[in-house]
Amino acid sequence: MANWRDLDISRRRDIQGLVAALEDLKSGMHASATFKSDEYGIFLIEGTAVSSVTGSYLVGGQPLDSGTRPGAPRKPVGALRALTLGITARDTDNTAVVDANDVVAHGDLIRATFEQSPYGIFDVTGIAVWAPAGNVFVVGGWFLTSEPGEQALRLKALAVLARQGSHGLHVPSRLVAWPSSDDTETS
Repeated sequence: MANWRDLDISRRRDIQGLVAALEDLKSGMHASATFKSDEYGIFLIEGTAVSSVTGSYLVGGQPLDSGTRPGAPRKPVGALRALTLGITARDTDNTAVVDANDVVAHGDLIRATFEQSPYGIFDVTGIAVWAPAGNVFVVGGWFLTSEPGEQALRLKALAVLARQGSHGLHVPSRLVAWPSSDDTETS
């Protein structure tokens, strides 16, 4: 089983370490960010950091911080649990590229590759969540399938790393309603 250990995070966040990594981060750098949310569980996004219009950094569309304030350090968003700068090696043994509609089940640990401007190509590793609210599968907030049951347009590759029940990660409940944008608080 590959990569579930990459999502095994400690219970306490290292706020000082996150702030230091955010201070070193520059737009265009590769970043690996681990997040935890009630809706999507623990997920890892790896890609190029981009700066938003508010001055905050995003990786794969997910905000890392609340932006800059003169004389104040960057403040990590509440969902951010770990941040590594630079490209990290990932174990890809025992992974199978699959079709999102035929093989993925709620609770499977997957790695999905997406392409979306301005974030470029990025990977999301996490738990596949079934969302009856939209009749779609989601990982870390990104659609794997579209409403008619077809592969999402932005999805470029999908690999199942471990089936539900064979990894030690918490499996979130099915999404019966979409999360609000207010859920991205900072801490």
